[in-house]
Amino acid sequence: MKNNFKRLFGFAASLMFASSTALAVDPCSQTTQLSGGQTINNQNKTGTTSTGYAYEIWRDGNGGSLTLYPKDACFKASWNNAGDYLGRVGKTFNKPAWNNLGGDLVANYAYKKSGDDGGTYSYIGIYGWMDNPQIEYYIVDDWLHDRGNPGGSYIGKNYGTITVDGDEYVVWSGTRTGASKWGNSTFTQIFSIRKTRRQCGTINISEHFRQWSKLGLKLGQIMEAQILAESGGGSGYVDFTYATIETVKGGYTGGGNGGGNTTPAQPTEKEEPYKGAIAIPGKLECENYDKGGNGFGYSDTDSKNEGENYRNDGVDIVKAGSGYAVGYTTSEEWLKYTINVEESATFNVGAYMANGNADPKISILVDGKKVTSLTGKGVSEDWDTYSLAKGTISLSKGEHTLKINFDNDYTNIDYIVFSKDAIESPNTGGSTGGNTGGNTGGNTGGNTGGNTSAAIDPCQKTDKYTGGTKVTSNGIKNIGNGYNYELWREREGQGSMT
Repeated sequence: MKNNFKRLFGFAASLMFASSTALAVDPCSQTTQLSGGQTINNQNKTGTTSTGYAYEIWRDGNGGSLTLYPKDACFKASWNNAGDYLGRVGKTFNKPAWNNLGGDLVANYAYKKSGDDGGTYSYIGIYGWMDNPQIEYYIVDDWLHDRGNPGGSYIGKNYGTITVDGDEYVVWSGTRTGASKWGNSTFTQIFSIRKTRRQCGTINISEHFRQWSKLGLKLGQIMEAQILAESGGGSGYVDFTYATIETVKGGYTGGGNGGGNTTPAQPTEKEEPYKGAIAIPGKLECENYDKGGNGFGYSDTDSKNEGENYRNDGVDIVKAGSGYAVGYTTSEEWLKYTINVEESATFNVGAYMANGNADPKISILVDGKKVTSLTGKGVSEDWDTYSLAKGTISLSKGEHTLKINFDNDYTNIDYIVFSKDAIESPNTGGSTGGNTGGNTGGNTGGNTGGNTSAAIDPCQKTDKYTGGTKVTSNGIKNIGNGYNYELWREREGQGSMT
């Protein structure tokens, strides 16, 4: 399928990494100190956390570090005379319109802090970018000094006060020229500064967008929404013991410091395996993701099955040979499966994928933890040529939740094989041998050209042909391309073939 025309402005709605139960958690109760994870010291870097969130650490000067905890979007930002220091973890998007997210974009957080900003500036809250027009935006719930609330002409014009999440925010906006997502450019900055600072709570990011629009500020297409700790100097840390960003289907009722007033998404059907738990070792057909609906069994940017095959929900299922594949994907969409592992082992894994725009890329998470990434070979403008991307995965015996994250746009995926033995490509090795032998003789020509025909569903080939050559005499003849024909009749004049 050529799906590069699909949803140019779609986005990866895999914000729903946390389930609906997570939305019911009061962030202010989440104070347990976290440990472990990855620490990045004294360098500027971007990447993806083990839990599937995007991160960035940036320093304008000296010391600074970012610890990425193995839980949701939780992190610790530390700085020491770093100049402008920025640590953030959250979501990136494929430029959906700010008001077309399929629900409200909501962040939940709690943190501990120490230190100061050296008398400069500091922001703790939400940070992100939009395009068309170019916008850098902040939602600031706290800061690292006692000089009063941030704000003033240095961040633009005062556009007035809005009420979101149980408190008032002052909105500022201005124009700046400098470093941006587009190199050096002129862009708009928008700030919401909370009047009463806090260290835990829920931020309805979408409600800020709506309120900004009502104030006459023109908004664009979302590129990022991330939890932020930024300081212009000094030394200190901000340590998040709880942090999530998710979309809440059906809207959000608002609330104060806690998360109890959110309206959580609900499954559209009972959450359970589609055809029972998938046995490992074995073959995982990707169209058989778990039941539950958008945000539970899968994450898709809309409610329509663009392929119009197999299942009647929002996952885009297309024909692939005699079976099905998942297509029309965008970055960070995901599919969830219940698997049952026969015994603890390290398995060879092979994902059968296609992408006519780039090399297909996915990540596999087991019980919420990223265990591997797989990259296949794409063929330009061709979504019908699938290839095998190989890796290994160590799994423990028993039932687990497996999630496939799409790491780029327009990747089609047919199935994933888990085996203790080497995995051969369907177009070589064991597959070739399977079509040889029994087909020797009159059908040999049918295999000419390799296994390309295996990707065609013969039941769909119902066109009536005309023309050709009519044969009325008994005989055997080679007609080219490795094909022979034979006509035999016991009596002349009683049969023919075309």
